[in-house]
Amino acid sequence: SSAEKTGAMVPRVNLDILGICFVLLLLSGLGVWRHRAWCSAAEAEGMWHWYLGVARPGDAASGESLCTGGASLFGSYFLLSYTFIPVSLYVSINLVYTAHSLFMGWDLDMYWEPLDQPAVVRAMALTDELGRVTHVLSDKTGTLTANHMRLRALAAGGRVF
Repeated sequence: SSAEKTGAMVPRVNLDILGICFVLLLLSGLGVWRHRAWCSAAEAEGMWHWYLGVARPGDAASGESLCTGGASLFGSYFLLSYTFIPVSLYVSINLVYTAHSLFMGWDLDMYWEPLDQPAVVRAMALTDELGRVTHVLSDKTGTLTANHMRLRALAAGGRVF
């Protein structure tokens, strides 16, 4: 079985999204830490934030305190900022790959008249690699299509290397 062919952009996007997830975790932790600092300062001054709908400091019978629940605070901050992760980015990249494939199929310069066949894109993720091609190697034995080719000698300018 052959390996999945992917362009250089997909692994880069994956690394970027992992970095964004790490930043999201850091921001959630920072939110919990700052919330605890604010809550401690408010309790030390005896302030009660009635508009938040929580119990007065030290009044355990009337409901949940604003300063309890570290895991639930972390989850709340995480859910408030999870939209940092661009889930639709993968969909957008695939739409661009599809558009590239369609444009390549419609390009008249890539049309082959002897067989009446337009260009066929079989690996859409590799269309972003076309601008990076610097060398095209070919042979007549079929070893290149099997991804197995070894350069034994090179003749250039009357010299063999």
